[in-house]
Amino acid sequence: MNNQPSEQSRSKAEKIKPRLLRLLETNSFEHLPIKSYKIQRMFNITDIVVRQAVGKLRDDGHPIASGKKGFWYARNAIELQSTIDNITDRIGAMSRRRQLLLNTQDRLIQEADGQLKLL
Repeated sequence: MNNQPSEQSRSKAEKIKPRLLRLLETNSFEHLPIKSYKIQRMFNITDIVVRQAVGKLRDDGHPIASGKKGFWYARNAIELQSTIDNITDRIGAMSRRRQLLLNTQDRLIQEADGQLKLL
């Protein structure tokens, strides 16, 4: 199964970026974020497209913050900190899981008649 974003969803994300940026700049605040499901409804897109568009806006240098209550356009460095902290925590967890899987893979690699076996 391929978990990579489809070309179609990447294209939709690219297309809605300017409208999403305007929406967040003018209608969102840290104390009044916009939930993903509302953005989905407004633009008739999926959650993955919302997240891709937000990611692309961040890649372009826009201060899009997020939390459990939604997305908002950060107006100062402090408003971005919780988003940065959350991303850092997720990177750490993924890195630990990657290392554990590499350790498991090392245990699995034992060639016997061209097959992999668990040690």
